Amino acid sequence: VPPKYTSPKGMWVSKLILRIFSVILCITLAALGGAMANSHIVDAVVFIVMGPPVFAALAWDIAEGICILARGGHRGIHPGACVGVDLILWLGLIACTVILGLIGVGTNGFLYYYSSSYYDSYDFYDYDMGLYSDMITKGRAMLGLASCLIIVHFVLFVLACYETNVRNNMGPTIVYV
Repeated sequence: VPPKYTSPKGMWVSKLILRIFSVILCITLAALGGAMANSHIVDAVVFIVMGPPVFAALAWDIAEGICILARGGHRGIHPGACVGVDLILWLGLIACTVILGLIGVGTNGFLYYYSSSYYDSYDFYDYDMGLYSDMITKGRAMLGLASCLIIVHFVLFVLACYETNVRNNMGPTIVYV
């Protein structure tokens, strides 16, 4: 039985490029979160908040990319599954990015509150300001990259909705035996 729907070349190439861009963003976010969690200034709260949605997005992007490249007709995972997973991913990423913003990642207050020891927070202005400035920059970069990742997964969600609509509006597949 022939496949019910195959994506046109422009569609599957667009999805593949967006998935690759998403993988790059996920790896960068994981590296920034790990670097912040590894410092003696910031505890692992950043990595704990952003880790699960970033690694879930990374796994989903890799799986979809492999399916697009390996399956006949460049068919990815079923568009209905893409709708569900990408919806959960971009909503989860919004929630975690808002949490990071609310706890003040990328601000002096975040570093003051989440310092790993009493003395680090007490000597906030007298301690190594270069290191604090580096943590603030990494926090702001995480917020910006997470926002880009949200946009990418929203676009992938919209593309999956379009493909699901096209697939559902197609007539039945007739096979003569």
